[in-house]
Amino acid sequence: GSGSHSLSGTSGTLLDRDGTFTQGTSTVTVTSASGTATTLLTAATTFRNLTINPTSGMTVTAGAAITLDASGNLSVTTGTLDDNGSQITCTATCTGTLTLASGATLSLGSTSTATTFPANYTTFSVNSASTVVYKANAATTISVTPTYGNLSLTPVLSTSGKTYDFAGAATINGDFMINPSGDQLLTVNPAGTITVAATKTTTIQGSGSATSSLDIHPGTSYNFSTGLLNIGAGGTLDGTSATSSITITGTTTSPILFIKTGTFTAGTST
Repeated sequence: GSGSHSLSGTSGTLLDRDGTFTQGTSTVTVTSASGTATTLLTAATTFRNLTINPTSGMTVTAGAAITLDASGNLSVTTGTLDDNGSQITCTATCTGTLTLASGATLSLGSTSTATTFPANYTTFSVNSASTVVYKANAATTISVTPTYGNLSLTPVLSTSGKTYDFAGAATINGDFMINPSGDQLLTVNPAGTITVAATKTTTIQGSGSATSSLDIHPGTSYNFSTGLLNIGAGGTLDGTSATSSITITGTTTSPILFIKTGTFTAGTST
């Protein structure tokens, strides 16, 4: 069909689908007015356009795999869309746009399953005040498209340490946060230069008994640039064997440029 369909429920599952949903050219919008989490789907579903626009601060959990058709637009305008381990995908040859508005959050992964940034999109509208969270308690690949707003790597780690690998050079226009919790080590490996905006902060730390390490020489040296750098308790910026350039670009009006209560291993970096 066509037209617009609004899901405004405030609890339970919003779209309980046992039969067939034919998306046509329709737009489905979640407008739930509640401060608590709700679930979108009971079964994998394909949409033409999907907009997440609940009350600010509310989390909408996918519940099942979300697919957008080849012209499909995915928009998170308020609140959080949490895939919770159910992959979000646009059909191959996707011509749609993925939009993350100011204050909106896209959360990826679960306690057992890693998911990727929504696949096959090539057109993005990502506000610098939006946030993408990777939180899988599993090895994870961090997409380097699009340019991020805020990027947070905040899994709850148990059983063993985990590795998050960037897929290439990455640009972050907001703050960059590495802050696992639990009781294990999160190792973050670049695969190209990481550039954080000159007015923004990179924080590397751990919560509880968890620790984290940003390794700028995971076999090859990669450069790293940020406005401000905070290596907090449980955090390590590891330049062992690195010949990387580490650049702190904060201005004279910035707070303290480099705060270190954790560990900085310089290697032969500059």
